[in-house]
Amino acid sequence: MLTIRLQTHDEEMMIVAFEQGMVVGPFSDSLIRNPAKTFSEVRERVVAHIEVEGTVLKKNDSSRSRKPNPKESN
Repeated sequence: MLTIRLQTHDEEMMIVAFEQGMVVGPFSDSLIRNPAKTFSEVRERVVAHIEVEGTVLKKNDSSRSRKPNPKESN
């Protein structure tokens, strides 16, 4: 994790700094396709993305635990 202390509260500058520090992936792609207009919007989208990722991980974990073991069925 990288932290940069900005000496400004300029929304556009904060968004640019945030985007420059992101790892390429689905979230960064979504910001490119639909740019945020305020940093508050960026934060809201970050929280929503994290919640979705958590739900997907939980769902994947629970589906793995329910799959029968092929060795046990013989």
